[in-house]
Amino acid sequence: MARFRWAAVILLALSSTILFAADAALDWPADKPVLHFEIGKFNKAGSFGNRNVFNIDVVTKNVSATRISYATFHLYLLDAQKTRIAEHWVTLTNVDPGATVKSVITSQVVGVPVEFAVAADHLPQELAYLNGPTTTSVTIETIPSGANLTVDGTAAGKTPVTMSVAVGSHAIAFSKDGFAGDTATLSVAADQAAGKTYSFELGGALHDTVELRDGTIISGDVIAVSESEIVVRGSDGEQKYVRALVKRVSFVEKTEAAK
Repeated sequence: MARFRWAAVILLALSSTILFAADAALDWPADKPVLHFEIGKFNKAGSFGNRNVFNIDVVTKNVSATRISYATFHLYLLDAQKTRIAEHWVTLTNVDPGATVKSVITSQVVGVPVEFAVAADHLPQELAYLNGPTTTSVTIETIPSGANLTVDGTAAGKTPVTMSVAVGSHAIAFSKDGFAGDTATLSVAADQAAGKTYSFELGGALHDTVELRDGTIISGDVIAVSESEIVVRGSDGEQKYVRALVKRVSFVEKTEAAK
């Protein structure tokens, strides 16, 4: 992903406009530019909570010798820690060599953008040579680990899982005994570095958890606790555990689905 750090950010606290340095621009791709992107003024349109809403001027110029029939790009706003604080689409249609496209995007921003980045989402046939790899390696982990993972409906093993996935969006789902099932969308960019790790936290536990001092975890419903023992109702019926062998008991609020 090509990036260009802005030399300065000037916030006008008493104004409705944020001005960025004149060199708030980048070429895409950086080595052999086809497009030149520039970010102009941020005109404040409103605010709610800790979010400010801005109308942002974006200028895109075709600096190649090729007419671009149709292409879409993600434009990301980044803060000083390179965290994405806003994401937008830039669409180009029938842009001749040397032509400039001016557009205005509306952005909800939390924090201060000091950098922006551009990533290709769809490239036409005439720019197909710029497409990155069609697959990349990712690691998917869950908290807690050991969840059954499916990617686009196909079983992929128990987390953590390292696998090769195609560039684009994928539907993933998790299941683990004692936890609510969960789903998410995995988005993989064409210019993403291989080996990125995605971490997902599973839905809330459905049952109480008893951890023994030897590390054994028992999932079920704790139905009795005394000075000498703990009684747990699980899939195998009621089991009694000596209180002195129990390290920790975690209770969850019971829901209709868990009863």
